[in-house]
Amino acid sequence: MPVVMEAVLGTVERRRVGAGSKSDHTAVVLNEGGGRAPLILRRKGGNAFQDEELERLVGKRITAHGARTSTTFLLDDWKTVD
Repeated sequence: MPVVMEAVLGTVERRRVGAGSKSDHTAVVLNEGGGRAPLILRRKGGNAFQDEELERLVGKRITAHGARTSTTFLLDDWKTVD
């Protein structure tokens, strides 16, 4: 299946994900709003569990460019939005 690149607008937050499972942890996520589930943010080449560059985005609104899976957004690039 080909990877579909897209741009997504949302607010970067730190949230608990995988509650009650072996994957339970706090992650940096992108909240698109509109009742959609937040997407766990991962940066290509970044640490999957603690990425300082993504941590610095918490609280900011961004346009994220990359590829989406069911629960994760793999970032190629992003721009902050005022």
